[in-house]
Amino acid sequence: MQFTADQARALQPIVARYLRFLGKLCRRLDALSVDPTDPIYVASHNAFNGVHDLSVRLHYAEFGNGSPKTFVGDFLLAPPVEAENGVTSKPAVECDT
Repeated sequence: MQFTADQARALQPIVARYLRFLGKLCRRLDALSVDPTDPIYVASHNAFNGVHDLSVRLHYAEFGNGSPKTFVGDFLLAPPVEAENGVTSKPAVECDT
């Protein structure tokens, strides 16, 4: 079963609310100079990253259950780049999203 555009659209405001909360929590932990190895710090940032990933996937699900980019594992692949010398290379990770 795939999410429909309407289902994704209905979930987006709920997910956005949690994403804002987790973003504020992470910024607060950073402002307090909490040790980055602290389990609560790690869990908070992992939660933010997970909810952010969900919000991105919902966004693309709203527009046809696909992404205009290609994911392989956790890496976002960029299109091949042709250098001036005619050599074509393919970067491992796209930096300009």
